[in-house]
Amino acid sequence: MSNKYYKYEFDGIFKCGHKGTIKQGGYTRDYAESIASKEFKDNVCPDCIEKEKQAQYKKEADIAEENAKKLGFPDLEGTDKQVQWALNIRKELSEKAQNIIDNAEDKELRYLKQIYKDYFYEDDDSLKIRVDLRESLEELLKEKTSSTFFINYNWKIKNLNTEAIIVITKDFLPKIKNKIEKEKEEKAREEELKRDQTIHPENYNETDILIKADDYIKIRTPQYKVAMVTIREYGYKWDNPYWVKKITQFTEATEDRIAEIANKLLAEGYGVRFMIDNYKRVQDLAINGYFKQENTRWIFYNSKFELLQIVLNWEDDLYEEAKRIPDARWLKGTGMLVPLKSYKEVLDFADLYDYKISPAAKEEIEIKMNEIEKTKINVVEKEQFDKNKKLKEILNSKSDLLDDLKDN
Repeated sequence: MSNKYYKYEFDGIFKCGHKGTIKQGGYTRDYAESIASKEFKDNVCPDCIEKEKQAQYKKEADIAEENAKKLGFPDLEGTDKQVQWALNIRKELSEKAQNIIDNAEDKELRYLKQIYKDYFYEDDDSLKIRVDLRESLEELLKEKTSSTFFINYNWKIKNLNTEAIIVITKDFLPKIKNKIEKEKEEKAREEELKRDQTIHPENYNETDILIKADDYIKIRTPQYKVAMVTIREYGYKWDNPYWVKKITQFTEATEDRIAEIANKLLAEGYGVRFMIDNYKRVQDLAINGYFKQENTRWIFYNSKFELLQIVLNWEDDLYEEAKRIPDARWLKGTGMLVPLKSYKEVLDFADLYDYKISPAAKEEIEIKMNEIEKTKINVVEKEQFDKNKKLKEILNSKSDLLDDLKDN
């Protein structure tokens, strides 16, 4: 006899009359065939087994559904197979859990309270825990309508114990339930605030942009390139995930700056959310255009070079005008640099083109002006001696005397 084990396939007719194939192993073909023949004779085919199984499962599900209606449980949602499966799982949970809760030892409940301290209040005793578990189980069975919920917990229900009941019913325990309710209320308030903070223009393009502020004005767009050109035109720089602009004494009022960029974005069809304090006031400024436009024309004092610095914006065509100021020179990335000795021309330039002068620049200009004033001296021009003029004065003053000397 061979010691090698082989696998064979045999065709035959099952007890139910359906044809099929059986795979059977053995050391000899005759032995394997005898086992296969017995299988054909004693068993129905796999299809019939599955049909019987499904029929039994449906029968149990129908009974479970009938019992559920009596108990006030809701209908379950899902496919036919999911609902049948979930009905049986729910029935099993309902029947097993109540008995486990009633028979749980106080010691076990106190222990589980320590493990799941986030689920229970500190002063809950074993009796309170038992009551809470009963009530949370009842709520769960009457509120959960998703077949998937029960199917996902099937393995825990098959091996049900007190701990598994706590995990399954946790969302209905008083502490967690209160927490969930508070979270829902908070979320509802946030949604209401969000709606109140957001403005949609008539030409709304279905895209919302958020604006907030701290030391910087921050603009968040759905994507980097959304409204990029417009936002950059207003001096914002990308600092992932925001476009940012630092708030300084030179940007002036923060509310005006937010209203200014928001006004432009709204005009382009974007929705704008004002995630700031006093958002109602800023919304009004943005909608009605009541904001003060940002002044981007500044003259600073550059302490590094000890020169006045004229900021030239790319949209201003003032390069040639600024270059005419005596000893002015252009420095890329900085602006037009001018020595303090040319302060008069700088002041004229500022007055002519509506430039503002920073406090530091004003101070340095005043110092330069005072220095120049101190170097000035008062020169008195000496009057030259005029002989003829002197003679005339003498003659005029002695006119009476001269008359006496004249010949009669």
